Amino acid sequence: MEAYITDKWGGKSALPLLLEWEFIHSLDSCDGFTVKMPLVSGLAPKLERALVFDAYHDGKTVFRGLVDEYELIADEKGAFALLTGRGYGALLLDNEAESAEYWSPAMQQILDNHIYPFGIGRVKYKNMECSGRFPVSSGQSQWKVLRDFCYFAAGIEPWFDREGQLILDGSAGEKIRFQQGAISAQCCREKHYGVFSQVLVKNTAAGVSTLVENPNALGLCRRVVTMPRYTQYDSMRHTGEYQIHQSEKGSKTMLITLPIAFAAFAGDRVELVDSPLGISGNFTVRESRCVATGKAAYTRLELVREE
Repeated sequence: MEAYITDKWGGKSALPLLLEWEFIHSLDSCDGFTVKMPLVSGLAPKLERALVFDAYHDGKTVFRGLVDEYELIADEKGAFALLTGRGYGALLLDNEAESAEYWSPAMQQILDNHIYPFGIGRVKYKNMECSGRFPVSSGQSQWKVLRDFCYFAAGIEPWFDREGQLILDGSAGEKIRFQQGAISAQCCREKHYGVFSQVLVKNTAAGVSTLVENPNALGLCRRVVTMPRYTQYDSMRHTGEYQIHQSEKGSKTMLITLPIAFAAFAGDRVELVDSPLGISGNFTVRESRCVATGKAAYTRLELVREE
């Protein structure tokens, strides 16, 4: 493992050999990292100025993101430094949008107004347009603006790859095949709570409403959403479908652990074969968590079956 930090003036410094690390790549939340290293001479001033963190494993980038904080620790085991941070999605999560109202906005408008000004320069996208009214509320994070736009325009999810590139074209990561012999632990989990069975979308000012139902829900869990006066009926129904879609995330998951580092990353497509749980097929990695303690390394993957 090789790791580097870069300050805001562009100065790049190599970090000492990492003793422990944890890297999280996720489609549902911001990527994150924590690394531990020996506190060598001259390291503290560099950590104080650190802005960007890069990590490489076997010559490939495994994380690129922002430094959030560092700690200097001294105990009976020695002197160490802890460095933590998040992926580039943090730039969009930490910055709020001003209120705005778009009519049939295109992808380029969203990029120019909500992505590029906040330090995101590497974007892979396709041209798409959100038909009708697309409101932005004051105080929304730029990430929510982007996520909502991508869903309403094309039914896709934005995500960052391990090199810090924002993916907005609906593409997935690598294709990987795992057989039983490569997996050290497996768990299949399905939860029913929190999955919306109905969403009632109301436009009180206009006196109209629509009820969107989830035929896959096993329980009864209803939500009521109130929309602004000028919201069109199609947009109301789409909002209800979106709420149901969000509630279903993570309700059915396959958890597998592999005794190797960086077995897969969020966004990768995984084929499972010969599972003792009787489960096989193609899955998408929703979250990848790679941990190394100095003695061993492993990767834990949260998978959802491809639709």
